[in-house]
Formats: sequence, C-alpha cells, structure tokens
Amino acid sequence: MKYDTSKIKVIKSPDNIIDLIKEIEECPSLFLVGKSIFCLRAFIDGWHFRNTDIDVKMDVLVKFNIWLQERNKLPKDFPWEKIILLYSQNEYEALKNFFSLFNKFISET
Repeated sequence: MKYDTSKIKVIKSPDNIIDLIKEIEECPSLFLVGKSIFCLRAFIDGWHFRNTDIDVKMDVLVKFNIWLQERNKLPKDFPWEKIILLYSQNEYEALKNFFSLFNKFISET
C-alpha cells in the first residue's frame, strides 16, 4: 500500500506557549490523548518541563490565570483549568472554552 506523502504536514515544535496553544487548537487530537481540559494542562506542563532552560513565555499562562481569577472574582489559588471547568458543562466543553478565553485574553493584552 502506498501513501500520498504530499499531504503530510510537518509540524515544527513551537518556540513559545502561545504558538503551542494555537497548534493544539487547530488539531487537539494530534496532541491530547483525550478531549479534556485536564489533558491540555498535562500536555502543556510536560511540554514546558521537557527543557526548563528555554524561555517559552510560560508567564503568559500565569497572566492568563490572574486574568481569569479577576474576571470571575475568584481566590488566587484557583488554577485556570479549574476556573474554566467551573463555568463549563464538562471537561470537553471546558477545553473548547479554554481556547475561546485564551484567544480573548491574548487579544486584550
């Protein structure tokens, strides 16, 4: 069996968290084992900790977390994935809501 290799897209490893999230949003099943905001969190953490010597702008997620906390008037110890899940029907909807909220955050900052 021959495969048509002309349609294969080679994905370069993103240099920063914003580019990574854009790649995941485009095709979540390529990166995540499940359609869950917790799978997203686990993937992002693993991606970041693969090499902590590289500045991948993880501070963006810290600022995103603060933005969500302030927007929803929640305590500072609430992580972004739990905040989004709190206002979603389930983990899959929370995953979709994450991308929407993250894009809004990026456009506002």
